[in-house]
Amino acid sequence: MKTAEKLKTWALVASFLFLSVCLARFALLGVIRPSFYPKLVCDEQSIDFGPVSGGTVSHVFCLTNAGAAPLEIERVKAECGCTHVDFRKASIPVGTFRELGVSVRLNRRRGDFQHRVLITSNDPDNPSTVLRLTGTVTD
Repeated sequence: MKTAEKLKTWALVASFLFLSVCLARFALLGVIRPSFYPKLVCDEQSIDFGPVSGGTVSHVFCLTNAGAAPLEIERVKAECGCTHVDFRKASIPVGTFRELGVSVRLNRRRGDFQHRVLITSNDPDNPSTVLRLTGTVTD
């Protein structure tokens, strides 16, 4: 093998190694992320009921797995005791959805209200998602 061919071969090897090290560093820093992770997508992050006359208000959120691996909903927690969540720990297969029912008891309340529900999942980009329910009790 001639010297020029050896130099080209070593240049290609060195370029490959350099590129491999750069890609590995970017992956470690989170700049490049493989596409085989789960991804939680909520149809709505918040719902405003507007003026309500008390009682109980309810809404159903749709949780979709838009990723490429099963999405594990590890925990769904309401901010206070007057908010009820109808959802159990679940695995959502790729490309499917589950419904999350939320109801808020507004008895003996007046004025503006804001309640939150925290969803914890195995989505590496967004492990915690907050849903907000707002409105105004008029009576």
